[in-house]
Amino acid sequence: MTHTTPEKISQFHSALARQTATTSDMGQLLSFILAKTLGLIGAQSGSIMVFDKPSNRLHLHFSAGHPHRGAKGKSISATLPPDEGIAGQVLRTGKPIFVDDLARADPGLPLRRRAKGGSFLSIPLKIHRRTIGVLNLNRSGSQSGFTKADLSLISTIIPHIAGLVEKGRLLEQLKESRNEVQSLYQLSRLLFSGQEFRPSLCRFLAELARYLDLDCASLIRFNPESPDGNAGHESPARHGNRRKDRARGESASDTASETAGESAGETASQTASQTASQTASWTVDEAAGKTTSDAVSRTVNEAAGKTMSNAVSQTVDEAVDETVDETVDRVADEAVDKAENIATGKPTGKPAADFEILAGFRVQKPLLEKMLLSVRSQVLSDLARPGTNGWDDPHSKPPVAFPYREGRSRSPKDMIVISLPISDGPLHALLVSAPRTSADTESAIQKYRFLHLVSKQLAVAIEREAMMALIKADREILLENNLRNSIFLEISKELASTLDPTMVLRKAFDHFGKLISFTTISILMFDELDKTYRILVQPGQRLAPGFKKALFQEILSIFREYPGDPPLADPAGVAIDFFHPQRKEKKPASGYRYVMHLPFILGNTVVGLIHLTRSEEPPFTDKDFEVTSQFTGIFVTSIKNALIHRRTEKLAFTDQLTGLFNHRYFQETLKQEFVRARRYSNPLSLMILDIDFFKRFNDTWGHLLGDRVLAHCGKLFERSVREKIDTVARYGGEEFAVILPETPLSGASFFAERIRHAVEGTPLQAEKGCLPITISIGVACTLTSSCQTPSDLIQAADLALYSAKQAGRNRVHIYEKPSVEHA
Repeated sequence: MTHTTPEKISQFHSALARQTATTSDMGQLLSFILAKTLGLIGAQSGSIMVFDKPSNRLHLHFSAGHPHRGAKGKSISATLPPDEGIAGQVLRTGKPIFVDDLARADPGLPLRRRAKGGSFLSIPLKIHRRTIGVLNLNRSGSQSGFTKADLSLISTIIPHIAGLVEKGRLLEQLKESRNEVQSLYQLSRLLFSGQEFRPSLCRFLAELARYLDLDCASLIRFNPESPDGNAGHESPARHGNRRKDRARGESASDTASETAGESAGETASQTASQTASQTASWTVDEAAGKTTSDAVSRTVNEAAGKTMSNAVSQTVDEAVDETVDETVDRVADEAVDKAENIATGKPTGKPAADFEILAGFRVQKPLLEKMLLSVRSQVLSDLARPGTNGWDDPHSKPPVAFPYREGRSRSPKDMIVISLPISDGPLHALLVSAPRTSADTESAIQKYRFLHLVSKQLAVAIEREAMMALIKADREILLENNLRNSIFLEISKELASTLDPTMVLRKAFDHFGKLISFTTISILMFDELDKTYRILVQPGQRLAPGFKKALFQEILSIFREYPGDPPLADPAGVAIDFFHPQRKEKKPASGYRYVMHLPFILGNTVVGLIHLTRSEEPPFTDKDFEVTSQFTGIFVTSIKNALIHRRTEKLAFTDQLTGLFNHRYFQETLKQEFVRARRYSNPLSLMILDIDFFKRFNDTWGHLLGDRVLAHCGKLFERSVREKIDTVARYGGEEFAVILPETPLSGASFFAERIRHAVEGTPLQAEKGCLPITISIGVACTLTSSCQTPSDLIQAADLALYSAKQAGRNRVHIYEKPSVEHA
């Protein structure tokens, strides 16, 4: 027993207090406590064991001269399971144990090591009745054994020691946590820097590899293409009889080649095949370096991911029975089979496109495929469990973690696959590889804990990026819809500004090209007033006759698919009217690659069809169909209004008996053409025609026959002039008028003679026989008569007509006086 005075105990506490105030290093603090405690108690050596609950281990710190350190000066710290030895019993029971003579110790005492002599004292360190560790003291055989008096003495300083140990432990945890938080903050800044996401992921993985001393790191996404939605989940292949050939590299150069592409930040655009020799070599090398216990450990790790408990026990039993040679034989057989499959083109396991590398650091896709191939079933079953990310305890080893060897390297490595807790979307995983570390070391636990935190941050970053992508897509949709609506509004305004069907067509097509791209666009509409099919196309060059016919037949064949009132059964009996085309190519729309058409519906009747073509990619989409549907809704309404206006206008300006324009239309047209002729100094001619002895027809054969004479002459007049250039109108009674824009007096006289001959040579076929008809015509021109107003031109033509009648009728007279004589 050591004689200790109260002064020594007081000095002991003071020294501990001073040391605690000057150091925060856990190792230095424990060494100082041990040294002072050994001096106070008179022990030769000792240790302090601190219990770490997350890792469920005892962390040992040895004093100088401790038997564990030996003569070679081993590490001053180690870890032990919490249930082994005397210290484990003290930790479990909370009661001290002392042995006065280790040489004669009870055989049942749980000693981890046997000593030739000396004594041993193990005391629990408690905080608020909670055991946080154990203090162990040793005396050599030359010293007296520990006694109850020593136990009483040490009990007086144990609370102080326990408090200091707990304080040091907390400070150490705080320091580690602060380092982790700082590192995690630095890594998070890379993820949430606002820069492009994938390069940020690559920088993140590079910094993570530097911090955790990783060989490689990658973020992968499994493609949900299999029937079960888990990226092609397959069961491991069952092998039967194995070939026993051991020729390493057999037919390697003839069977496969490996594609090695650096994938720092690259996506899974490459697909590479592993050579047979490298596959066999890698697998045989891995097996050759294993002992039986290694085989058991590896097989147990592989079996841990299986859901059937009997699968675990069966695999373990099989592995225990294997010797080193048997393990080599089995793995080598599998490698030979893989080599044969590669040589013959047979599948060797997981398809190469089952996953995509989102970002990587020092990783190649062929290596990833090789690493994931052997654990694919375990990865997909453990990581795709509903409602979990596959790793709930950050202080434990991840569920998908196993050793492997890269190439011919004998240095074992650990590969860890961590599922990211992403609520929706495809399965993402963080895959890292590092030099092999024992799972019971503090560094491994810290690495697992940090990877757990990193996985959470990566999941948040990926979900944030997906959300930002959705927001961006929604914003683009909103902008696109806004642009579309503004164009539709502009189209509506433009279409509302005119009631001319041709102008409606031009303005509509000019804006429609801003909404979707097309090569040709044509519209077939039926005009009930004229009983005519109109093919409306965007303004451009005139259509060739062959193209007109092909286009009409093609659109009409499509139009027949829809029910409607227009007479589609006999299109040959219906007139065809074309506007100008929009393309120079003289080929029908069937020559283009993609076609889209949809009908125009007014009420319950299909009255038209829009026909779009594209000569190159991309094809038409549902979105194009939706836009075209909206466009046709606006277009058809405007066309309908224009046609109604045109019909109303035509009724207002048409003579019901002859079908020609009436006197009102004649006066308005003459005014417009007169202004245009004076502006551009162009000639404008006018003919006034009168049917000779018309009163005789009415008095002799009746007014009905007189009406037939008027209609007969009107048709002859209309056929004898230029279509869509000259204007033929009924002036009044039996008189008619023809406006000839940009026509001199000589040309007008020629046209007048042609009309007179046409009427004279075409008698009216009536019930009473052929009735001959003649006409008299007066012609005047603005350039020869110095007409100042439209009335002057009418007066000049009327005077010429009067002269023709006076000269005997059935003749043409022209007005050649320099000025107009007014009555």
